[in-house]
Amino acid sequence: MLGKPSSPRGHDLVVWLAGFERDLVKVGAESSAMVDPHTIVAAAARVVAHLYRRHFGLPTTDAFDPRIDLTGVFLGFGVLTADAALRYTVRTAAGPMQTRRAPARLGVLSPQSLCFLLAAQLHARVLPRAERQRIGKLLQANQAAFLRHAYAALDRAEPPVSQQLGLPPPEQWPSPPDLAALTVPFTDDPDAAPEARRDEDPGIVGINAGKPVFRVERSMAARLGRTLGMGALMLGGVVAGMKGGLQLEAGTIPMIAVGLGVTGLVLGRFLRESRCSEPRCGATLAPGDKACPRCGGDVVGVIHHPRERLAAEEAWRRAHPDAAEPDAAQSTPAAAPPAP
Repeated sequence: MLGKPSSPRGHDLVVWLAGFERDLVKVGAESSAMVDPHTIVAAAARVVAHLYRRHFGLPTTDAFDPRIDLTGVFLGFGVLTADAALRYTVRTAAGPMQTRRAPARLGVLSPQSLCFLLAAQLHARVLPRAERQRIGKLLQANQAAFLRHAYAALDRAEPPVSQQLGLPPPEQWPSPPDLAALTVPFTDDPDAAPEARRDEDPGIVGINAGKPVFRVERSMAARLGRTLGMGALMLGGVVAGMKGGLQLEAGTIPMIAVGLGVTGLVLGRFLRESRCSEPRCGATLAPGDKACPRCGGDVVGVIHHPRERLAAEEAWRRAHPDAAEPDAAQSTPAAAPPAP
């Protein structure tokens, strides 16, 4: 770990200030925290508060100094740090249906203390009720309740909070900074381009752009028979179980389901369906489609069953040796059937 400070009991850091020399700041982070935006953003905000105190020479004992949490609220990170001060995540243990709620803490101050500081800031800024309610909706239920009660207590305080803090009247406050100017990306940073998020599945859309896929053409007999038969069986069971429902004999509903299933098998032989051969796609293809509308693959041939996909693709690549090889990171196992 890059300069990770030792953690006292009950506290741990997932992002920390590892070093600060003139214009060089070193920050360490746990790789496990990178997949949780709620944790990583709030922890990074706390590091900014720690750096602020170091930069301006404010007294700070270590990374667990509660004054860092206070500075975070002062800098405008109160919603982030208060909400992340205590969160519960559901973790699955070994064995079926064994789950437990595990607490995740950030910082040193309690959620009640951070919400009190946030309420003091809102009260000093004389925000209207609608704006306070909007901020409260950004918090978890417990933190939102802490904020409401803290604000109500400060509303009864004498003298007012702004007077106790020695703040000038609002009309003497300077204009707020331009947020657009503060969020302009660094033009001299080669890594300024946003990275692709790794905690989100990009899905199947466009994943096969420029790659060959096949049109799976087959009758709808199996699909239609299964849909009519199983649908009739489930619907009949629901109707027969209703109070005052149809009085049917035990064997009537299965006979109806079998009859509809056979009817679906017969009718389905006269109906054809055409789908993409990509197992994770299975989108319906119109007769004139040259590319799959969902995964973006180029339709290069026709097969009659999904299990023929790999053999057909291998034959197509032998016939087109100049075609690009498939990306191994995006290859799809052959065992998965197309989406129904």
